[in-house]
Amino acid sequence: MDSYFATERHNQIRDQARAFAEAEIRPRISAMEASRSVDHDLSRLIARQGWIGITIGKEFGGLGLGHLAKTIVIEEISRVSGAMGAMVQASQLGVAKIVHFGNQGQKRKWLPAIARGECLPTIAVTERGSGSHVLGMASNAERDGNSYILNGHKTYVGNSHVGDLHGVIVRTGSGSKGLSAFLIEADRPGFSRAALKPAMGLHGFGFGELVFDNCWSPLKTCSARRATAWLWPILPASSTEGLT
Repeated sequence: MDSYFATERHNQIRDQARAFAEAEIRPRISAMEASRSVDHDLSRLIARQGWIGITIGKEFGGLGLGHLAKTIVIEEISRVSGAMGAMVQASQLGVAKIVHFGNQGQKRKWLPAIARGECLPTIAVTERGSGSHVLGMASNAERDGNSYILNGHKTYVGNSHVGDLHGVIVRTGSGSKGLSAFLIEADRPGFSRAALKPAMGLHGFGFGELVFDNCWSPLKTCSARRATAWLWPILPASSTEGLT
């Protein structure tokens, strides 16, 4: 029977996510706790269930079930493993930036791959020296003809070491209007990941550092006018104060 908010489809999603978590995630927890490292295979297996694309519209190959269904999946996975629940949530932040602020070319290229579980997206904002105070960030991109060259570091990036597509906010100018957003593939020249340090908890989930060393990116990956729009849903008001 449908509840006030949940439909029978939501109940099916809950049953599927719960059964998956018990069968596929719970047996791996001891190994994740012992190794204190990222479980790449399990992250990919979760993605192949289609749940990373649960908020992606059917026109792009997603399930199109919205945020309630997304929350149910995260709840059921987190019930067994907070680390894997965090993996799904971090990927959802990466999905949202493309769904709501990507141009049509970016949506056509990336959303179907995410929906199929072939691409795990991230969002990278935090820096060593400024934390999540976005106006204090130092990472930058300089225009070079029909491309940009990115330099800098991003830290505490959820899914840093399993992500395939990183949504990166960097400086291309001064002040609040000098922030630009880029979609950077993990195999781009000049992109690398710093060694992942073991954390106190959430073993199996990686939140590490991304390095951009003259990282070349074509103009089509940039979304300068949408950079601040990416930030409003994911950062506290104190971090976005001064953005316009």
